[in-house]
Amino acid sequence: MRYKYCPNCGAKLSLREAGDDGKVPYCDHCQKYWFDTFSDAVIVLVYNEKNEIALS
Repeated sequence: MRYKYCPNCGAKLSLREAGDDGKVPYCDHCQKYWFDTFSDAVIVLVYNEKNEIALS
């Protein structure tokens, strides 16, 4: 997700260089960069020595 407005104050964000990350949305009012957010997911399969799957 790329922010267009600051989640803290609502000001319009500008693009500013941030080292190796290139141009990143930046709030001049809060003086904070707003990097893209990523959703993580974890999947786990639990089974025993008989290959029976544990369900919960």
